[in-house]
Amino acid sequence: MYRVVITDKSGVDDFHCIDSIEKTMAEYGAECFFSLDPEDVANCDGIILPGAPPDVDPVLYGEEKEPGCGVVDRERDEKRLAMIDAAVKAG
Repeated sequence: MYRVVITDKSGVDDFHCIDSIEKTMAEYGAECFFSLDPEDVANCDGIILPGAPPDVDPVLYGEEKEPGCGVVDRERDEKRLAMIDAAVKAG
């Protein structure tokens, strides 16, 4: 069985997309679990970073926050970036 980490579901589940992701992954023989701990990447076959509020802090990609940008959560962004780094390093 494949193991897939989903970084989090805060703010995402208004449209039940996490439920859909988990259901679809189960249909393909994958077990999903939630974590923002980069060490958990070593114990999985894939990683899903669902998009949803809060927005990614534009400073992280060299931009200024514009009026259309919603609430940002820099701590969450940094944790998710650490997950991406861990996934890249794990191949």
